[in-house]
Amino acid sequence: MFALSTDGGTTHLSASTFSDWASAAAADIPDFAAKHIRSGVETVLASLKVSKDDRGRLQSHGITGVQARHYDGHEYIDEKRAALVKLFRFLEAVDSGHVIPIRNAA
Repeated sequence: MFALSTDGGTTHLSASTFSDWASAAAADIPDFAAKHIRSGVETVLASLKVSKDDRGRLQSHGITGVQARHYDGHEYIDEKRAALVKLFRFLEAVDSGHVIPIRNAA
């Protein structure tokens, strides 16, 4: 059973499905690229003093090195949650006058 699915959990939500949704939702935004979301989130989290390693883990970037690969079995759930809470609070505080409405593709 998959939590993110378009068929009731039988199969996972594919990257191409998400990409198609994002492209359709942002069709009216000139020069939009989905990678701008990731880089924007990274930049905001950095400004909120989230460590580089925690930002990388949150965005599923590879954390390299012998220690990270072979010795560190910690899953960093609390650290990821704390980063997401900071991001959520930041987004809640954004002046809605600077938010670009995105049309519903559905």
